[in-house]
Amino acid sequence: MLPDLKPDADGGYTFYVQQESPGADKESNWLPEPEGPFVLIKRLYWPDEAAINGTWKAPLPQQVARFRREASGVCADGHRRI
Repeated sequence: MLPDLKPDADGGYTFYVQQESPGADKESNWLPEPEGPFVLIKRLYWPDEAAINGTWKAPLPQQVARFRREASGVCADGHRRI
């Protein structure tokens, strides 16, 4: 996976954490989401001083869309919709 990652125009990375493929052009940055609740853990290897001393803050994950699972009535975020 690592050699295939595609950086954003600004040099950062966008990861797609979802069950369905985000499309062939984004699959290199796709992390398939499991069924049910899960936890995202960010691990830094050889971090810069700013990450160690707390002056750098990691960006929070952003949910960009919610998809309804019609069969179960449960959305991808795990909340039941009535």
